[in-house]
Amino acid sequence: MKTVVGRFALALALFAAAAACVGEAAYARRMGEAHRRLATLQYAHGRNAAADESIVTTGLPWPLGTPRDEASRHRATTAYWQSE
Repeated sequence: MKTVVGRFALALALFAAAAACVGEAAYARRMGEAHRRLATLQYAHGRNAAADESIVTTGLPWPLGTPRDEASRHRATTAYWQSE
């Protein structure tokens, strides 16, 4: 019985980790699309794609910055090129 409960707990933990990874991948895909739109001079569309979103790993300490920092840098770059 212990092995069944342990394996079930492990499966739940792996499922939660997979869900977090899927959320991060979707956010990274949207940010990539926003960067592509900025690079091809489609400013308005890129700005909407970089909106602040709550993602699962927002509160984690990242050694190279957070995804929210990247979104704010993207918004600042877009605002600069639109002369806002």
